[in-house]
Amino acid sequence: MDESFSKLKRNQIEKSLKVWRDAELPVRPSIGWIRAIRQALDMPASYLAHKLGVVPSTISRLEDSETYDAITLSSLKKIAESLNCDLQYCLVPRKSIEAMKRDQAEKVVRQRMRSVRHTMVLESQGTSKHSTNNQIEDEINTLLNRNIKGLWRLK
Repeated sequence: MDESFSKLKRNQIEKSLKVWRDAELPVRPSIGWIRAIRQALDMPASYLAHKLGVVPSTISRLEDSETYDAITLSSLKKIAESLNCDLQYCLVPRKSIEAMKRDQAEKVVRQRMRSVRHTMVLESQGTSKHSTNNQIEDEINTLLNRNIKGLWRLK
């Protein structure tokens, strides 16, 4: 893939994620969103079950599975629709995409250099910390600029 196209895609994703990163997202209620919204609407489980075409015990099972993070997105989507809600779903990286790629490149480079550095020290060919850090930085930049798939392969 062309690097400029890849960078454009990363920038678009970062722009989309900014809304999520900046938002003060609500914390899921301990009883789960399904049960919380259903109860706030004073909606009996039997009514929701009827709308979904299931038995009432299935609603209880689905509500419980949400609280244990075991519900499927497909089920959540159907329930949200039945509750006249929108299901919003997004993975929000804790760091920027660029920072995550750089961290991974550094991990790969340090792993590769670990065995080489050990051998050089044994042969009294060790280098200064400053020189090593410069070499690590150069290797990180080389790895990132090549955009190689090996970035995510660790041994």
